[in-house]
Amino acid sequence: MLIGVVVGLLTPVFGMAIIYETYPTLKYVEEFDYTLYMDLVSKIAMIGVILNALLFFVFLRFGADRLSKGILYACLLYVAGIVIFKFL
Repeated sequence: MLIGVVVGLLTPVFGMAIIYETYPTLKYVEEFDYTLYMDLVSKIAMIGVILNALLFFVFLRFGADRLSKGILYACLLYVAGIVIFKFL
């Protein structure tokens, strides 16, 4: 289950890095409007959580229940972090 948590914590970071590298203009949004930047970061983080959900279902399909449970816990941590980040 610990491996699932680690995979679940690293997958959204990997997804966010791919998005930032694919669209390099996103790095300069912060200079223009900070509120737009905060909204953009939360949306990109949610895309990372969607990647986690896909991994969860893939591992669940192949019978790795404990790994799936770890990914689910990491996903819940990310969602809680995004809610706190967005509203505080």
